[in-house]
Amino acid sequence: MMSIDEFNRLERAASARVYTIGELPADLAEDLANVEMDSRHDHLDKLLD
Repeated sequence: MMSIDEFNRLERAASARVYTIGELPADLAEDLANVEMDSRHDHLDKLLD
C-alpha cells in the first residue's frame, strides 16, 4: 500500500518527457528560447560578470 502523495509523485515521474537536442520539437525549442527569468533572481546576474 502507498500514500496518495507517493502515487501522485510516481505518476508525474512516469508522464515526464525527456528529449535529446535532435528530438526537441520546434515549438518547445522556441518556447525555451523565449524564456525569461523571474525578476526576483536579478541579483544573480552579478555572478555572470
